[in-house]
Amino acid sequence: MIIENLNVAFKDNVVYKDFSINFDNNKVTCILGPSGCGKTTLLNVLTNNVKYSGNVSEIGKCAYVFQNSRLIESISVKKNLEFVIDKSKYYLIDKVLEELQILDCKDKLPTQLSGGQASRVAIARAIIYDPQIILMDEPFKDLDIVLSKTLIDLFRNLIKQNNLGAVYVTHNVDEALSIADRIIVLKSNPAKVALDIEINSSHTNLASKELNEAREKIYSALA
Repeated sequence: MIIENLNVAFKDNVVYKDFSINFDNNKVTCILGPSGCGKTTLLNVLTNNVKYSGNVSEIGKCAYVFQNSRLIESISVKKNLEFVIDKSKYYLIDKVLEELQILDCKDKLPTQLSGGQASRVAIARAIIYDPQIILMDEPFKDLDIVLSKTLIDLFRNLIKQNNLGAVYVTHNVDEALSIADRIIVLKSNPAKVALDIEINSSHTNLASKELNEAREKIYSALA
């Protein structure tokens, strides 16, 4: 995905001015930055949900995972997932739910799920939709650290298995280090790239030398 000379403004608030960036469709790119710097706006540009000028390449079929699960409360988990795919692909539902360790929830209503279970259903919905890329806006913001780590590990395994990419917005530096192939830090008014780094080490050891060095660079860019 390529964005060139992006301009976005809300009245007198110029969020992006002649901003350019590209994303690899087969990598997880995390975007960090202070509130109001344009992280969610950038996702909305990619889905054509905000008025902008500039050149944005076609991103193909994409799925969006929000801060809340946005499930239809009156129908079961299974029905929620059937809603986004053709009948010929219903067989994928059990497979993905099992990989996310919530197969026993498929006949429950969303109101019967915990926050972590609902987040997993939202991820399952995104995966079975068979997108080219997944856009994620702080999907684990309200979950505790242990559960977030579990879901991040499960999600990363799934997207690698399915050769997917993601643009992942978060405020959590360690969350980004746990999942990203690339981390971009934005600063605002208007938005500019303060840091753009590749993460090449294993994501399982957040105390590794490379990730510690990356963490220092990220905090410095955020300061």
